[in-house]
Amino acid sequence: MADAGYNVFGLDPLRYLLHANINARLTPEMLAKDMRELIQMLPNMPIIVGQPLAAGLALTWAAAVRRIRGVIAIGSAQAGLGLKHIFDLDNPMHLQLGRHISSIAPRPLALVVQRTRQRAIVEKELTSLYESSKEPKRLEKVDALDDELLLDLLHWLEQNQA
Repeated sequence: MADAGYNVFGLDPLRYLLHANINARLTPEMLAKDMRELIQMLPNMPIIVGQPLAAGLALTWAAAVRRIRGVIAIGSAQAGLGLKHIFDLDNPMHLQLGRHISSIAPRPLALVVQRTRQRAIVEKELTSLYESSKEPKRLEKVDALDDELLLDLLHWLEQNQA
């Protein structure tokens, strides 16, 4: 991505989640606050790419933070938000992506299903999220994610920004 001219900043989702919930289990509001603080340090508004564990986190951030230009979620999204020791699940609806995904629009959303052993489960989940979301949106089903597809998705997101 950097070779293609994109500014790339990485965040280790597991490390973030483990450190962010030291004082309390995380709520959607806490996640949004953390992302707003991070965005202030970036040179421009980000497009977020979240893969496996981070897919749900990326979607949650994009739904809550308007300054995110778009999101690409790769793999199972909801599973990463179900960790009881990290997230406040007293009201499990707060982190149900199906209830919040439509908030991403009019910013672009791309969902990517990789064909793995758990493909049927992930495909059902992402298809459901796709159906609950609003345009502009895109659903890809691939054997493997490669640079060409990722760059194509980034280009598509840029073309479909509101």
